[in-house]
Amino acid sequence: MSLALFLAFACAPERNKRLEEAAGRPNIILILADDMRADDLEHMPKTLDLIVGEGIDYEKAFVTTPLCCPSRASILRGQYTHNHEIWENARGFKTFKRLGHERSTIATWLREEGYETALLGKYLNAYNWEDHRHVPPGWDEWHAMLGHESYYNYTLSENGKPVHYGSAEADYSTDVLAREAREIIRSSAGDDDPLFMYLAPSSPHGPGPPAPRHEGLLEEVQALRPPSFDEADVSDKPGWVRRLPRLSATDKAYVERVTHGHLGLLPSLDDLVAGVVEELKAAGELQNTYLFFSSDNGLLLGEHRIDDGKGPPYEESIRVPLAVRGPGIPTGRTTDQIALNIDLAPTFADLSGAMAPSFVEGRSLKPTFAKDAPSWRTAFLVEYLRGQEGVPQHNTIRTAGGEKYVEYSSGAKVEQEYYRLRVDPYELENSYRNADPNRIEELRARLEALKDCSGAGCREAEGP
Repeated sequence: MSLALFLAFACAPERNKRLEEAAGRPNIILILADDMRADDLEHMPKTLDLIVGEGIDYEKAFVTTPLCCPSRASILRGQYTHNHEIWENARGFKTFKRLGHERSTIATWLREEGYETALLGKYLNAYNWEDHRHVPPGWDEWHAMLGHESYYNYTLSENGKPVHYGSAEADYSTDVLAREAREIIRSSAGDDDPLFMYLAPSSPHGPGPPAPRHEGLLEEVQALRPPSFDEADVSDKPGWVRRLPRLSATDKAYVERVTHGHLGLLPSLDDLVAGVVEELKAAGELQNTYLFFSSDNGLLLGEHRIDDGKGPPYEESIRVPLAVRGPGIPTGRTTDQIALNIDLAPTFADLSGAMAPSFVEGRSLKPTFAKDAPSWRTAFLVEYLRGQEGVPQHNTIRTAGGEKYVEYSSGAKVEQEYYRLRVDPYELENSYRNADPNRIEELRARLEALKDCSGAGCREAEGP
């Protein structure tokens, strides 16, 4: 008997035991929006009703790197960016694959425990046409967008086979993914294996047209104009912000177009959520399913003179929606305990009974489902170490008490920002120069510990 065959027979009892244990475990579905601000959620009434109203709303949910690919790598692995090393979008997938990260993700952990796994939509930036045959380890169903996010005239890698979609109304990508998600839910409902689904449509990433049935639906919504919009006095801000001009009439018109284009993509996302809930209910699986809704990062739309962008450590960029419904979660619950994108993978592992690897740095959110956890993080790290789109690299510590200390570095030059968000929620007054030096030193020391942390050390550095 060959060694491979011997090992297969030897491991079969253990594998069968895991499959038996998987039966009856909850389904887990993550619906991940693209570039969705936390305040966008108010324009999704079905999601507010079906997930937020039926579960828990994390009012302080953040990403640790406010950029698509780094954030998605953190979601798949439960790590801060300085440890998974996916810093940018341009080569994100290639780097993730080259580093061997695909061999250990939430998909492989849950698949090993007997879960049926499915990814639909956006995987990682730079997963392109030449990669269409590549289906990463751990995924049973693979329907990944090839190339840049699109709503018409795009191609999906469907289990390694390229399938092109055109410009017909039925080809609208959010709706295509919604139909495929519903089909997988239907087909898996009769199986013993529970389902893990990572459903990642392009919405509301722009530019892109709304679904035809939604044209003009939110055009009457006024674009937000908070006090930080086109900030008048930026003399206290770091140099890269001081160099930004005031928004011209043309710039403001652009922000208006981007905002309404962004909002116009939300109704189809709202329909997708409702369709998933409806299918779970029809299949008799809704009460045994944890349904998560979140985004990969936020978006600035005119705040601090930034007409359209992500990457800065300002709240609009790092804050995202996060809501969860599922077994044992009280309806209509809210919490202000900090939740991060790095928490999703360990949460899914905890709910499924899988063992999260030692490299995981996030923490399971399960202790916060029914009530606030008695011991929780008091701070977290935001890092952006491949300056792009005019934003220099920076490291930030953001505390549960509403303090934010930022260090920007460009060559040998270092600039700082310090905000007390409870009295300055729009980050208008950089009070670094007037702050208590002892407090700044405390924050700087914690920031240094977070910048170099790994594994369980990150949870220790976050506190309490």
